[in-house]
Amino acid sequence: MRIIKGLIALVLLLGLFGITGIYSQTEDIGAVSAFFSDLMEQYPDLFYFYQVVLFTLLGLLFLLFILVLFKTVPKKEIRIQRETGQAKLPVATLESLAKVAIKEKLGVDDTQVSIQLTKKQTAVVTVNIAGTELLVSTGQQVEQTVAEALHNSLQVETKKVTVIFKKNKNIARAALSKKEPRVI
Repeated sequence: MRIIKGLIALVLLLGLFGITGIYSQTEDIGAVSAFFSDLMEQYPDLFYFYQVVLFTLLGLLFLLFILVLFKTVPKKEIRIQRETGQAKLPVATLESLAKVAIKEKLGVDDTQVSIQLTKKQTAVVTVNIAGTELLVSTGQQVEQTVAEALHNSLQVETKKVTVIFKKNKNIARAALSKKEPRVI
């Protein structure tokens, strides 16, 4: 990563030097124009080198623009249409709702739930459960419970529910260390 950052810094420095050189050829800047005139007389191929550097910078700026333009922003809240208007709920509320549904229906305490929202306001749910005595049928029940709980309470469609069983009890500590949201 350091090498890439160093190369980018070098290209930017060369680009700045090239921009100054090309600008000094169009406008008289004094000593800078004289320096670049002498440099261009000594090394005539230097002009083409700086054209390549400037086009490289232009390409990097274009790629950066495309990256910023099309990068997805993770949604932290969901909008729910009601008769009285629109309600915005944070994703943490959906996570706690799914966690409570799993605990009430199946009696599983050591769970960690994470929800990501898609552009179409559908939920992609990941449930981590600690314990080795649980079976595949429990996983299917967890999938159904989470989907039903989100649909019945907030009319949120679930796109995918992934259930992961873990052997260790570290999930419980991670779940308890996370700040629990208050559901009103």
